Amino acid sequence: MENENTITKKSPPVFERRLKDIRCTVWRNTSGDGKRPWYSVNLGRTYYQGDEPREAAGSLNGLPDIALGIACLKAAEEFIEQDTAVQARAA
Repeated sequence: MENENTITKKSPPVFERRLKDIRCTVWRNTSGDGKRPWYSVNLGRTYYQGDEPREAAGSLNGLPDIALGIACLKAAEEFIEQDTAVQARAA
């Protein structure tokens, strides 16, 4: 039997960009004092093993994936810059 202490609810990312098989996700976190946001960014590539989709974190497959990864990370950077400004104004 699970109780409240063992159940963890994951919040969705605050930003996600998918370009073909490459996906970049951003999560907003709060510093220990609750005053400053910080961000966690993940980059992954979707591939299929049979009919089952899988995700390889941080694994890119050649130049096309690298270009898509750069574009995804650039979009994440722009989001974080804008979100940081919004969070600062709200504080």
